[in-house]
Amino acid sequence: MQTLYALSLLQAKLEADLNKVQRWSQFQASSNSRPQTTLDHTATVQLVATLVVQAERRHNPEPFDAAYVHQMCAVHDLGEVVYSNVGCDVVLTNKTEQTDVNEVSAVRRLLHSLTDTHQEELLERFMGQFALRKNSLSSEEKAALEKLADEKRLECMLFEAIEHLDYLLYAYREYLTRGNLRIVVKVLRDSHPWLKELAEQLPGFGREIYTPALIAWADDLCEQTKGLELEDIPDRGPKPE
Repeated sequence: MQTLYALSLLQAKLEADLNKVQRWSQFQASSNSRPQTTLDHTATVQLVATLVVQAERRHNPEPFDAAYVHQMCAVHDLGEVVYSNVGCDVVLTNKTEQTDVNEVSAVRRLLHSLTDTHQEELLERFMGQFALRKNSLSSEEKAALEKLADEKRLECMLFEAIEHLDYLLYAYREYLTRGNLRIVVKVLRDSHPWLKELAEQLPGFGREIYTPALIAWADDLCEQTKGLELEDIPDRGPKPE
C-alpha cells in the first residue's frame, strides 16, 4: 500500500506541474504556434518511440532493450517540474551544466518517497539522457553515466533519435499548417546534424524514418537560410509542397 500511495502522489504532482510547463514559448507570441506542454511532449514521445523501436528491430541485428528505451522516454522530462512556477521550459540550446544539475536534484526529490529499488531504476532511466554528452554532475554520477554509455549505448542513441525527432515533428507541423519557417529552421539548426549522424549509426532509423529524402530536404532548407539570423527569418514562409 505504501508504494501505491507514493505513486498516486507522484502521479498527481506530475500531472499538475508538467502541464504548467509550456514548450516553444519563444515562438508562440510572435507566430501563434500551437501550445505544447511538457506533459504533451512526454505522451507524443512514446508514440514516436514505438515507431523508431520497431524500425530499428527490423534492420539492426544488434540486440537492444526496447522496454528500457520506452522507460527513458517516459521519465526523461521529470526534472522539468522545476520550471512549473516559471511556466516554460529551458530551450535546448540554452541548457547548461547547471540546469542538468538542477533537474537531477528535482528528480531525486520527486522520487524520494518510493522504495530504494524504484528510485534507483527510475533515476537510472532519467540519467540515460546525459550518457552521450558531457556535463558537470558529481563524480559518482559521471561514473554511472560512463557505465550507461558503455552498456546501454544503443538504447541511449535510440532515445536521442526519438527525442530530437519529436522536436522536428512539432516544428514541421507548424511549418505545414502555419507556414512557420522560423521554428523549423531553428530546430533543424539545433538537431539536424545530430539526427543525420544517428541515421548513419541506427540502420532502422536511417532507412525508414530519417531517410535520405528527408535529409536532403533538411540540408536544402538549412543551405537556403545559411548565414541568416533567426530573427531575420520570417515567421511565415512558403508552405512546403
